[in-house]
Amino acid sequence: IGTVHANTNLFTAVPSTGDLSPAVSQSFNQIKLRPTTIASSLVRINSAALRTKQLSLALPDSKTLKLVGAADSATAANFIWTGALPDTSGQAILVVRDGNVTGTIRDGVNLYRVESASNGMHVVTKVDETKFPPDEPENFNQKQKRVQIKAIVPVDSLPDEADKPPEKSADSSAMTKKADG
Repeated sequence: IGTVHANTNLFTAVPSTGDLSPAVSQSFNQIKLRPTTIASSLVRINSAALRTKQLSLALPDSKTLKLVGAADSATAANFIWTGALPDTSGQAILVVRDGNVTGTIRDGVNLYRVESASNGMHVVTKVDETKFPPDEPENFNQKQKRVQIKAIVPVDSLPDEADKPPEKSADSSAMTKKADG
């Protein structure tokens, strides 16, 4: 893992109107058309930069972030780079597997996604998190209410075994009568 002290640019912008392979064009267009995509850029990734401790990232909304972090190497071709923004709560997690990079970057407010597009190209996307589908279906809370209404005795009102008085056996009640009589 390198110890370069100057910021190293991770992304190099690639014109999306240039001569792109059909696979790259198709991937890029599919990502751009997602409801969660606010902005996207086609980039080449400087893999050597992921071996440094400081990165500079030019993002699709013309914002540049400076991150400090390090790579956790499994092998030379497969590793995870994690870093943070020095002055905010932002962070980045980038997974490298055989030259393809995927991951997420947060600047403290916004979410960015890095995905492989094909042929060494990658797409960096600013994500609109409000466009994610809900975690539960719309009628989830209604179904929960129906289940509670149908319950004969709510589980919360059932006594614990520890709260019940011990049951008397036939032998113990006979012994009590002998002692009394």
